[in-house]
Amino acid sequence: MKLYEVMEIALMYLGLNDEIKVQGGNRTPISNKKLKILLRCANVIYGEIASDYLGLKKKETLAVIEGKIAYQSFAQRVIDVIKVLKDGEKIDFTVYPNYLEVSSQGLVDVVYHYLPEDLTLDDEIAYGTGLSPVTFAAGIAGEYSLVNNMYDEAFAFEKKFREGLRAALTSG
Repeated sequence: MKLYEVMEIALMYLGLNDEIKVQGGNRTPISNKKLKILLRCANVIYGEIASDYLGLKKKETLAVIEGKIAYQSFAQRVIDVIKVLKDGEKIDFTVYPNYLEVSSQGLVDVVYHYLPEDLTLDDEIAYGTGLSPVTFAAGIAGEYSLVNNMYDEAFAFEKKFREGLRAALTSG
């Protein structure tokens, strides 16, 4: 599913579906202030889903330089390191704010959870927990409502989002 499909549901929830178009020939320009905010909200929620619920995992071979691996060396944005392997054996590591310290030199395999890149309207959304587009859209609408000081709406959408997450996690 593409982000614009989820955004259409969020726009309907917020009553903005006549004002903002996210697909087709009359698509609202990305420079539109409300659409920019909605995209930021979508990426905040996507990041939360990815980090807290999907647990996107990657294994990457990286070079250890002076006992360290800088986070900027990783292909993805690291959330947490699960394990470090040298020749298939686990080795000790310590997490620091800007780098990973390991008890080895040379090439090692690092298994970690990561935060996906920000989405654009035409990007595919990575799913894996059975999370519905309606749940994701409720999260976006809740975040947008909060940013715009619409607290009652934010509370209602947040509740719908959390219930959808709970349902997806217990049914899987």
